[in-house]
Amino acid sequence: MFTPPSLVSDEPGGKQGTLMVPGSWGAGNWNTGAFDPETGVYYAFSHEIPRVYRIAKATEADAEMDYWSPNRDAPYIDGLPLIKPPYGRIVAIDLNRGEHLWTAVNGDGPRNHPLLKDLNLPPLGTASRPTALVTKTLLFIGDGANTFGGIHPSMWGKKFRAYDKATGKVIWETELPSGTTSGPMTYLVKGKQYIVVPIGGRDEPAEWVALGLP
Repeated sequence: MFTPPSLVSDEPGGKQGTLMVPGSWGAGNWNTGAFDPETGVYYAFSHEIPRVYRIAKATEADAEMDYWSPNRDAPYIDGLPLIKPPYGRIVAIDLNRGEHLWTAVNGDGPRNHPLLKDLNLPPLGTASRPTALVTKTLLFIGDGANTFGGIHPSMWGKKFRAYDKATGKVIWETELPSGTTSGPMTYLVKGKQYIVVPIGGRDEPAEWVALGLP
């Protein structure tokens, strides 16, 4: 956690940086989970994407420091992270006892990637920044959106799901026009409950989608 970035060198055999997992993009980041005040359970979302951190000598004439830290993506194979999945997961944590109740993979991830599609893999998890909504019995969360880019398109998803908050089992899912960009909300109008989700992406417009039972 406190490993310093290495000083890079262009010399043969020189260091190219320090590989960290998770990188600055994970694990639990500024995207929020959901807390259930009735049960004392917090539903956290985390993901694991490696990152390379390095220190390099500043060469610009107007530099205000002798060294700076150019961030860099870790090595990928055609957009696939070189680490074991799942790349995105939900963890239910009982804050009264400090125990993990269950863990669930969130999102299909890159299992339909051309290099993986013939392997019949289970969901691999989507490494994004979704936000959860917890209700009396359900936990709603999407895959997140490709607003940050940088990796293979198969890493992203457009699904929105309802999990049984007691077990982590997916009991319903739907595919939205694009990925979720922030937290869902719910409200009641004339006896009918709605869930509204913000969606969008690098190549999709920012929109709201309202969901409800027929």
